[in-house]
Amino acid sequence: MTVLGMLAVGGMEAQNESGSNTATSGSIPTSALRAEGNYWTLDQAAESYAGGTGTEADPYLIATPAQFIKLCYETYDSEGKGELFYEGKYFKQTADIDLSAAYSTLLRIGLGGYFAGTYDGGNFVIKGFRQNETNTNEVKESVMGISPFANVKDATIKNVIIEDFEAEFTYPNLYEASINGGMLVYYATNTTIENCKVSGDIKLDAAGESCGLFIGGIAGIANNSTINKCHADGTIDLKMNLTGVTTPSESYSSAAGISSEIIDQTYILNTTSDVDIKNETKGDTDYALCTRVAGVTTWTSDGVFINNCSNTGSLSAWGSNTTVETNFVQVGGLISYFGGGRLNNCWNACKFVSVRNGQMWDFKGLVYDFAGLGMNNCFYDADFCEIYVTEDLPGSLGTTTEYMQSQEFVDQLNSNLPEDCLPWQYVEGSYPVLGTSEEQPEDPTASEAIEKSEISFRTVPGAVVITAPEATQFAAYTFNGATQATQLIPAGTTTVNLPAGLYILKIGKETHKVNVK
Repeated sequence: MTVLGMLAVGGMEAQNESGSNTATSGSIPTSALRAEGNYWTLDQAAESYAGGTGTEADPYLIATPAQFIKLCYETYDSEGKGELFYEGKYFKQTADIDLSAAYSTLLRIGLGGYFAGTYDGGNFVIKGFRQNETNTNEVKESVMGISPFANVKDATIKNVIIEDFEAEFTYPNLYEASINGGMLVYYATNTTIENCKVSGDIKLDAAGESCGLFIGGIAGIANNSTINKCHADGTIDLKMNLTGVTTPSESYSSAAGISSEIIDQTYILNTTSDVDIKNETKGDTDYALCTRVAGVTTWTSDGVFINNCSNTGSLSAWGSNTTVETNFVQVGGLISYFGGGRLNNCWNACKFVSVRNGQMWDFKGLVYDFAGLGMNNCFYDADFCEIYVTEDLPGSLGTTTEYMQSQEFVDQLNSNLPEDCLPWQYVEGSYPVLGTSEEQPEDPTASEAIEKSEISFRTVPGAVVITAPEATQFAAYTFNGATQATQLIPAGTTTVNLPAGLYILKIGKETHKVNVK
């Protein structure tokens, strides 16, 4: 058996509800830790970190591949008991880490156990996390993960940038096994993932009996967690050929731009996907197969909140079964199956392909199927193609490309922002982008007040009225940073006319967000 064939991610419990299944797994034999050839191995771990004591004020510092490998080594549980590592400890990356010189098959943070600390990427890059494996041997009852962070629990992962991620697996002989994960995390429990960006390509070609694929752009599974202010870009290309007797709960191939599955009280907000997805499932089985594709997630349990998110990646699914006619192909612009919760202020603009047993099949602009769903102010671009089954969910609207690329659409999104959500910005000739975080007040589009003074203001229809104790410089910016007005206002009360819309006002040293009616 090759190296990756022995790579199993432990500590996971199977879950099987409303057609969702994730297999349990074993541990990694010691022999897998010493691979010959062009692989990073755990024995290349540095003896120490670049500095720090692991506290919030003095985090452990990671600046080299060897120090990154040290964290992988120290969070590896050979027995797969699900031990918590570095609970309450802090790490900070202080330089770009380039792993492209060798394959990263053996590198995982929280492999077998769980990483339970805080990892701050410092907005530096982890580049070239590469995996390429072909294994023709039988692989039984295991889960193979593809993510740099395998299992994380009670953790925080923030400010991480993954670039040039590559995972290409060929596994033609699986039995009750699955390949899971995303470009950042495999399984996140009680974890916050914030301000992270991932880009890369995932290509999986699998075959066998009772096997599955569960792939997301950012995460494989998010359980009782938060994903906030993140972005995924790249491609996911899945092929699965199932043979023999396959039970319904074990015949899923799922691919989504953010997370394949979202469980319990999980919040996804201010997060966008531009991942192009292709998912092809073939079968010669006694039971129906299920091929799922979505811009955000393919499956959720009850109690999930998805706010202020978007998808612009193309979505394609092909499903065929030569034994039985029943074959599920579920393509949703944002969600394939929504078990219950809320979807607020989200939108989708993508190309669709959905084919079942050789014929064009239905797809939905936002949500394909649901058990319980509350939706408000959500949109999809109906110009790309004719929706085979009309979407008539309350709170959703199919509209035109022209409208979704207009300032009017941006204003409509920004007038309904859920709590803790960033504003959208207008980009001429394109779809909106998310605005600048309040953590960057030096940006002219920041919405946090910088400094208080005796200056006051109020909005009136078509204008803003400013009262200042002395002459003060005034500027009004649209949410894409364009200057709408600038002038020196005198002491006293001054009215500045502005067209209706959302603005960032800079009055002296103060910055405010306003909505002019």
